[in-house]
Amino acid sequence: MQISNYTNINNSFEQKLVFHFGEKAGFYSEFNNMVLAIIYCLVNDIKFTIYSVDANFRTNKGWNDFFKPFCNESTNILNHFFNKRAHPRKIGRQKFYHQINKLFFHNLLTTSDVWYEVRKLDSNLSDFDYERYFPKAKDLQSVCNEVVDMIYYFNDETQYEVDKIKSLVQFEGEYIGFHIRGGDKFLEHQLIEVTDYIQKAEAISEIRQGYVFTDDYSLFELMCKEFPSWTFQTLAPKEDTGYFHKQFIKLPVEVRKSKTIQMFASIDILSNAQHSFCTFSSNVGMFLGMKMGNRAHGVDFENWLIW
Repeated sequence: MQISNYTNINNSFEQKLVFHFGEKAGFYSEFNNMVLAIIYCLVNDIKFTIYSVDANFRTNKGWNDFFKPFCNESTNILNHFFNKRAHPRKIGRQKFYHQINKLFFHNLLTTSDVWYEVRKLDSNLSDFDYERYFPKAKDLQSVCNEVVDMIYYFNDETQYEVDKIKSLVQFEGEYIGFHIRGGDKFLEHQLIEVTDYIQKAEAISEIRQGYVFTDDYSLFELMCKEFPSWTFQTLAPKEDTGYFHKQFIKLPVEVRKSKTIQMFASIDILSNAQHSFCTFSSNVGMFLGMKMGNRAHGVDFENWLIW
């Protein structure tokens, strides 16, 4: 779908959702769930808008700090306090606001109104008429791919910075991508050994040069040591010992911005690889499955899934 067609269709709906983007989690967790929410809104005739001025990755404006706009954005500061992912608490300010909102704004939905339905899209395929807007899509993953291709565009400043960083990585010919998480990922899922990534890559491809996107530089060193027949490159700083989201959001704005743009550059490098190997139980892996289709391979799960 072209962005102009999406804009016209989206603006034609009467009921509206304000999706709080960047409210709680890491960037790709927020982005992946926004993609699902966009699909949910399309198939249920709901106008999709975002609120991101307080996003935890922002430098100034939120989404538009790094990306081109694709929909209208709310500036109502009440979203900061009351528009959350999960259902409102049974008591307290959030519950009170939610009730007042329903009383006076019958056509306005907030993130919690759709959160659980959005995350059930993969198990309720028969309930959604994808062909109405995505006639070429064969499943939820391919629908997500079309939405990503429609909205995931850096603004000019970000594109310049991303291209400058990407130029530091040079491969002769085709290469393989690896996304290997350390840090706080163990809180959600068992970490995968680097050997598992290489074994799967060697079973699928004869390419032996790879880009490693990791939050722990020691994992890159381990790959170089354990697999000398490979040539690896990375943009990971030597001081990186694992990503911890609670620490990241406390960093100064300019440091967050620099790290965020470097992450975008690494994701671009992975997306352009012949194949990328990741964990579909990570949000970067879920995004790569959306962006790359069957060129993204899960080391933990065989098939792409909503995480």
